[in-house]
Amino acid sequence: MNSYCLYLTLVRPPLGYATQIWSPQSVELITRVKRMQRRATKYILKLPLSCNVSYTDKLKSLKLLPVTYWLEFLDLVFFFKIIHNLVNVSPSIQPVPRNTRQTRYSNNKVPKYNIPRCITTTYQKSFTIRTVRI
Repeated sequence: MNSYCLYLTLVRPPLGYATQIWSPQSVELITRVKRMQRRATKYILKLPLSCNVSYTDKLKSLKLLPVTYWLEFLDLVFFFKIIHNLVNVSPSIQPVPRNTRQTRYSNNKVPKYNIPRCITTTYQKSFTIRTVRI
């Protein structure tokens, strides 16, 4: 079994597990997760310690997304599951659709959601705020 398969089966799933709860928001935590993926891509491609291959080129050759994009993708997948009642969540967590008026240029086929107001900085980086803004 090659190191690429090992990375996809042993390293990445724990990173993607319950990202709606723990998703890194501070710059320090994001750089730690990025650093882990940088080391993994270098190891998978068997590159020397000092090489001048860019991180994006490594990701393209392995057909991987950057960790931050991948975590956003997982958030959007979970948001889709909530909207279509594929997961049971508390009604207080579910996004509330916004009432919109029909205008000449509006597309009412795509629902829009209210962004919850938050007073504390802790809630500002919560899952519902992140996904509704995306």
